[in-house]
Amino acid sequence: MLLALFGPAASEYQYGYGVVLILTILVIVSGVHSIRLVDERHRYALGLAVPLCILSLMSLFVHHEWLVVIDHLLSLVFLGLVVKVMLDHVMAQRAVSSDLIRAGLVVYLLVGIWFADVYALFEFLSPGSFNGDIASTVHPAGGGGGRIHSTRFTYYSLVTLTTLGYGDITPASTLARSFSAVEAIIGPVFLAVFIGRLVGVQVAQASSTDNG
Repeated sequence: MLLALFGPAASEYQYGYGVVLILTILVIVSGVHSIRLVDERHRYALGLAVPLCILSLMSLFVHHEWLVVIDHLLSLVFLGLVVKVMLDHVMAQRAVSSDLIRAGLVVYLLVGIWFADVYALFEFLSPGSFNGDIASTVHPAGGGGGRIHSTRFTYYSLVTLTTLGYGDITPASTLARSFSAVEAIIGPVFLAVFIGRLVGVQVAQASSTDNG
């Protein structure tokens, strides 16, 4: 949540990449910890998290395209695993609790961050995939490799996920438009399904209590 809220703003300042890097590592560590609590697949998450953290730290000193691409690809796989495990956990719950609501919120935000990495990778590999004020963050001249530019797309991804769409950043390529459309569909559908799940579990819980 901190990465989604403060990442885009932090990237605009001199030491913003350091802040974003810390927030990114916190997301990785939190993801591994969350999986460890609810699922046996934490070993896979740890196996992805270690090289991902190393690559993120290396991006401070080594600035190569292949490093940026591998970093983003690993991030996509890792975030996808965390989303899958947390979603399985949410759907398996039989009682409404604060943990269930928080897990649903985490899944929702991680979906937004996953799409942000996809968009950043599109723009890095094919400049011009998006229109808007993104050039300064997509192709930084100094340190920070290519990870910092994901923060601008975190903002774009979240306004797309919520179907808000301010229009200051718009997709230009076919792939960018396709993925943006898919995300715009996923956002409200997930909320509808999640809220429906909460209501269903609450009704079942109340009926079980009455019958007991």
